[in-house]
Amino acid sequence: MNREKMVLGSVVFLALGIAWITSFWNGSMGFNAAHPIAGSSFAMNVTVTGWPALGGVTLTALGAVLLVVAAVLCVVDIATAKRA
Repeated sequence: MNREKMVLGSVVFLALGIAWITSFWNGSMGFNAAHPIAGSSFAMNVTVTGWPALGGVTLTALGAVLLVVAAVLCVVDIATAKRA
């Protein structure tokens, strides 16, 4: 499999995993802006249960692994390229 297809596949798996997780979560988010910036805060409390939790994490992990493998293959390809 060439590297371009592997990168594309990893992006698709990452997007599907994150979309599946975020489309089924229950919870709340809050953001407070303040001056000075040190007083600003962001709070997120979410829960995902059932198949979306299991499938979303699996797809996201698979996408991350594919992205790392594609990056390593690209570095190896660059390192072993014949110079003209």
